[in-house]
Parts: sequence; C-alpha cells; structure tokens
Amino acid sequence: MNAWSHLVEAEITGILVFADKKCVEIKIRDSNRNDWLILAEGVDDVLVEEMRLTNIVDRVWQVDASTSITERVAQRIYYLLRDGDSEGFDKEWSVLQAKLDAIRRNELSFCEIEPVYGATVMMLAKHIKLEMVTQHRQDL
Repeated sequence: MNAWSHLVEAEITGILVFADKKCVEIKIRDSNRNDWLILAEGVDDVLVEEMRLTNIVDRVWQVDASTSITERVAQRIYYLLRDGDSEGFDKEWSVLQAKLDAIRRNELSFCEIEPVYGATVMMLAKHIKLEMVTQHRQDL
C-alpha cells in the first residue's frame, strides 16, 4: 500500500496558499484520525473547485516522471490550464505539451484530489510530497 492510498475517504481540513513562495499546503485527516500534509513547492498552477466545510476524498492522482501519462491525466491537466474549461480538448495544444514534457523530464509533478463530496484540487508543481504529520494513538 502506498502512502497516497491512506487518503481514500479522508477529509480535507485546510488549504493554505502562499502565493509569494509558490507553495500550497493541504491538510488532510484520514479515517484513522491521522493527520497528513500534501506539500507542493514551486507551484506552477493550482485550481480548487467547490470547497465546502466538509470535503471527502475519493482518490488522489499523483503523476510524475515515474508514472505514465494517460489520456485522462492529459485531459485533467488541460482542464487545469484552461481554468476549469475542458471544452474542445486539444491534446496537441503547445502549452499542454510543454507541461507534459516537463513532467516526463521530472521538472513538474501533477496532483489531483478527486472528491466524493466537496473540493476538487489540481496542482502542477516542481515538488509534491505527502507527509504524515501526526499519528492517532488508539490506546489514548
């Protein structure tokens, strides 16, 4: 099991954007009450849609040079680059191709948090990592 799979059915508890530092922090609490942090540095683009008080994660897609770029991923990056407009998807669009090439060269990573309910979050950044912040102790 990879660390990203711990976020299934987790809740986004906060999003901090530091525009001057090009950094995004997403705080998440999983179903075992462990706190996680997705830290994106060198953010190239970010889109957050439909943020609510409660935001439940269905899955997290994390794509980098070690991951194959599927048609779905290309469409989602297109959507991000077009500020939420996916009409007329053009997989040959030069801006999209430049971002995909940057991912292949390990210069950018893409992350999408797909919700069951609430916020969809998409990011392109130089570095995206997941850290466990606190682990809930069952014996307390």
